[in-house]
Amino acid sequence: MTADEYFDVSVEGDRMQLVDGVMVLNEPTLLHQLVCIRLSTALVNWAHAAPGRGVPLLPIDVRMTEHDVYGPDILWFRHGRAEESLTELTGQIPDLVGRGALAQHLALRRGPQALGL
Repeated sequence: MTADEYFDVSVEGDRMQLVDGVMVLNEPTLLHQLVCIRLSTALVNWAHAAPGRGVPLLPIDVRMTEHDVYGPDILWFRHGRAEESLTELTGQIPDLVGRGALAQHLALRRGPQALGL
């Protein structure tokens, strides 16, 4: 399946991703979601603390290749990437992406206190 075919059948927010031309379901766990909220909050607070710190966003589909469309948990675009409107960011590859799965893995290995939970 191509990215164009994926966008024809996928609905934003359906937690589907396209990996090597195959649609896969990405169903996060509760701990994963909690980690994402903590990371997102920290990034938003940092971005809003001073001008010129870019735009943090929650998951949107990001076309990486002709056969890969990912939905990173957290996205950040540097200042200046969207001069007129946030819609300019649609289809662009972010400057930074975050996956809660890595932080979730650390929390499971080191305990929830490692993330301040």
